Amino acid sequence: MYYVLLGAPGVGKGTQASLLSDYLGIPKLSTGDILRKEINTGSAIGISVAKKIESGGLIIDEVVIEIVKNRILLPDCSKGFILDGFPRTIAQSEALYLMLSDHITKYNHKSSIVKDFTVIYLHIENNFLLQRLSGRFLCENCGKVFNEAIDVDVHSKGCVICGGKKFFKRKDDCLDSIKRRLALYQEETTPLIKFYQSKGNLVLIDGIGSVNDVFASIKNIL
Repeated sequence: MYYVLLGAPGVGKGTQASLLSDYLGIPKLSTGDILRKEINTGSAIGISVAKKIESGGLIIDEVVIEIVKNRILLPDCSKGFILDGFPRTIAQSEALYLMLSDHITKYNHKSSIVKDFTVIYLHIENNFLLQRLSGRFLCENCGKVFNEAIDVDVHSKGCVICGGKKFFKRKDDCLDSIKRRLALYQEETTPLIKFYQSKGNLVLIDGIGSVNDVFASIKNIL
């Protein structure tokens, strides 16, 4: 089982990928998490990535492809995986098909990319995304994402996951950066919709609604 969560920044890919991971018992792989580890270690890749993120840019294909390729061949991915934040470009998408072929060869010769690979496209209009992203903040301890419009008591009560009371806003969640990220998404990632439609791997899910409602829609297409 191989899944990609596709959609603009702030659409809820990470949340739905986590729910899907628990439901299916296969790992969620977030390129954002992997890249942030590189940033925290202060590696050359991490420094370069940090500058791109702060400016609202996207990371070059070669870097992202390499870290994903190395990750999906680890044993915990033997039964499949869920990708959150990858692929974002046609080049990354084409590379993913090669990775899936290698993965099937290594772990399960009975699998089929046509049958066992699904791209779940979560769609929300830009005006809703601007509101979501500009109000987003995270728990400093566990990384749980909250929103100022919804999670009004979190600062006083603490994180619902770990109880932490220290929170922060990502530097790329300022309004100007958000607009740049959405513009880049439209330019580089939107063509993936037609790409996956042509291959028969794409399913469309309305991202408006509660987390549970959206997840129920996803389960209906599994």
